[in-house]
Amino acid sequence: MKRVVLGLALALGLFANQAAAQAVTYYIDSAPYSTASNSTAVVCPAGDCSRVYTTAHKLSGQFELAGAPPPNEIGYDVSFGINTFTINDGQRTYTEADLYNTVYINTAKVDTNAAGEIIGFEFKFDRVNTPGSYPVSAPANPAARVSSIWFTSVGATPVNVLSNAICQVRGDNAEDGFGNPTGGTFGAGCLNASGGPADGVSFASAASVTVSLTPPPPPVPTVPTLSEWAMILFGGLLAMGAVMHLHHRRQING
Repeated sequence: MKRVVLGLALALGLFANQAAAQAVTYYIDSAPYSTASNSTAVVCPAGDCSRVYTTAHKLSGQFELAGAPPPNEIGYDVSFGINTFTINDGQRTYTEADLYNTVYINTAKVDTNAAGEIIGFEFKFDRVNTPGSYPVSAPANPAARVSSIWFTSVGATPVNVLSNAICQVRGDNAEDGFGNPTGGTFGAGCLNASGGPADGVSFASAASVTVSLTPPPPPVPTVPTLSEWAMILFGGLLAMGAVMHLHHRRQING
């Protein structure tokens, strides 16, 4: 009997460990951009100046963690626990297929409650125009131009996206959970980006963003509605058509 009980206990423990290690998908959804400013360069000085943000765009996507983060954490680094991600800023898509090639996870931190649910977060993904790691001494190199998406649960503008910015300071903000830098981006991320529209840089920001276990609802298609004057005009046209039809029938019938 003891062996049966021990076997059941081991099986339950194994099941619990497997359940705890199950991958978890989180969904990202921001409000539409409240501000957008785009490149005004007549001739693109460097990099890719073709991206144009509008207030119809927003940040959206998802990422998968190898397992749910531990409970009661503040600033817990999940950068090395991200299995997959697909995040779109309205102009570019960042995916794990390009990780350590052109895309780098600069920051990925979460706060959790007692149930292990994410109640706070900060994420920053960087993308260079050309694969490779570039030193601080070459910020003007077109290949070293950086695009980025940064979103957090705090602040007045929790979503900021950049396209074709000049990177002045390279590195990453990733930590090991104890405040020690991990060097996870191998120096290819960007800590300080600069430049404006005249330099070929575009950027946008949004006033809110969520990271949730629930996928956002699909956008509701807009159905055009007729204004009152259009309806009056449409009714008049129908009445004129009816009168002309009756007149035509009377002519045929003599």
